[in-house]
Amino acid sequence: MMDNTEGKNINKKKDNYVSTKEGSLILDFHKLSYHYDRVKAWESGERIAPVCVDMALTRACGAMCSFCYAMVQEPQERANIKTKDALNLLDDFAEIGVRGVSLISDGESTLSKAYVPFIQHAAKVGIDVGNATNGWEWEPDKIDQILPFLTWVRFTVAAGTPKGYAKIMFKSEEHTEVFDRAMSHIKCAVDLKKKLNLKVTLGIQMVLMPEFKDEIIPFAKLAVDLGVDYGVIKHCSDDEFGTLGVDYSKYESMYQRLDQAEKMSNDKTKVIVKWEKIKNKGKPPYNRFYGPQFLLQISGSGLVAPSGMFFNARYSKFHMGNFADERFIDIFMAFPAIIMALAIVSIFGNELYYVILAITLPNIPDCARIVRSNALQIRTIPYVDAARALGFSHVRIIFRHMVPNVMAPYLIIMTSAIGGAILAEASLSYLGMGVQEPVPAWGLMLQGGAEEYVESALIVFS
Repeated sequence: MMDNTEGKNINKKKDNYVSTKEGSLILDFHKLSYHYDRVKAWESGERIAPVCVDMALTRACGAMCSFCYAMVQEPQERANIKTKDALNLLDDFAEIGVRGVSLISDGESTLSKAYVPFIQHAAKVGIDVGNATNGWEWEPDKIDQILPFLTWVRFTVAAGTPKGYAKIMFKSEEHTEVFDRAMSHIKCAVDLKKKLNLKVTLGIQMVLMPEFKDEIIPFAKLAVDLGVDYGVIKHCSDDEFGTLGVDYSKYESMYQRLDQAEKMSNDKTKVIVKWEKIKNKGKPPYNRFYGPQFLLQISGSGLVAPSGMFFNARYSKFHMGNFADERFIDIFMAFPAIIMALAIVSIFGNELYYVILAITLPNIPDCARIVRSNALQIRTIPYVDAARALGFSHVRIIFRHMVPNVMAPYLIIMTSAIGGAILAEASLSYLGMGVQEPVPAWGLMLQGGAEEYVESALIVFS
C-alpha cells in the first residue's frame, strides 16, 4: 500500500486485492512487495515481463499543472493512441504476463476515444487497471461504464480551495469552475462505489510545491469531506535542470502542518504524507534504477521508455521504440526486399516506373529510421531552441535548420543502397519481372547468356 510497507505485512488474496494493516487499500499495485514471485524469477535469471506498465492513451491534457513533469518535456505533438492499437497492446500484455496497467503517464487518458473500451477490455483479459486523472471528463455516464472495472483511481487535486486549485492547475485563480466540476465527479464516483459496493480504491493526491503550503490543511479537510478512501500528499519532482524551480530546502518548514494534516484522518478517510520522499529533498532513496525489469512507461504518443522523465529526445539512447508508429515499419522490414519488389511488379506490371518503385520502396524504412533519429537529436540543439523562442514557424525551422543537418546521414545511407538497388534490378530482370528489351539491363544480359549456355549444352548432349 505505501512505500514503507514491509513484505511481512502483506498477504495476497485470491481476489487480487492486498490486505494490509491499514485495510484493503490499493494505491499502487506495481509495488514489488506485492509481486515477490516475479522478483525471485528475475533474480534466478529468468526472462520476465514487466509487472506493471505506466502509460497514457493520449498526450492531450486540458490542465496546465505547475508541478506536472510533462510540462518540462520538449514540445511534442499532442498525439493519440488509436483504439485498435490500445486493445492489441492489452492482448500482448496479457499474453506475456503483465499484471497491471496504470493510466498515469504524460497525458489525460480520459480525453482519449480508447479510454472506456481500453478499461473494459483489460478486465476481460485479466489485467488490473488504475487511473490517475484530474476528473474533469469523468461525467456520470462514463463513471458508470468504467468504475466497476478499475482497481484504483487517484484524482489529482492540487489544493483544498477553489482559488488555489484553479491557480495551480489552470494558471488562473478566477476559473474556479474547474474545481467545482472535478469535485462533483469525485462525489459521483464515491456515491457509485457505495451504491454498488465496489472494491475500487478512490483517493485524491496533492503534489506539494513549497509556495502552496497554505493548501495543506484545506486539502486534508477536503479529502475527509469528500469521503474518499485516502488523501495523499507528496513532494514535487523536478528534473535534473531544475526547470520547475522547486526549492526542496523549504519543505522542512512544513513538517508541523503535514503532521497536523495526517492527524485529520478518520475511520473512513486516511490522510497520508509521503515523508520519505519529502525529507529526502528531491533525492531518490536508491543508487541504481531497476525500473525496466519490472515497470515500463509508455507515452501517450506510443514512445516506450524506462521512465517518463526519459521521454525527451536527449535521452533517446534509453528509448525502446514506439509501438504506435513503428509497428508497421517493423512488419514492413520483415519482408525480404526482393519478395516485396516481386509483389509490386506482379500487381502493377513491369513498366519502368513500377520497377523503380519496386526497388525504392523497400529502402524507405531504413531511411525513415535514420532521418527520424537524427531529427530527434537536432531538435534539442540550442540554435533550434533559439529559433523557436524567436517565434519562427515550424516550416522555417524544419527547412532552414533541420533538413540541411539530416541530409548528410541520409545521403550516406542512400549511397550505400545503390549497390543493393543494382542487384535488385538485375534480379528482377533476370527473372523476367523487370524492364524488358530494348531497355538495357544487367539482368537481361545475364538471362541471355544463360539461354545461350543452355542451348549450347543441349547441342553437345544431343
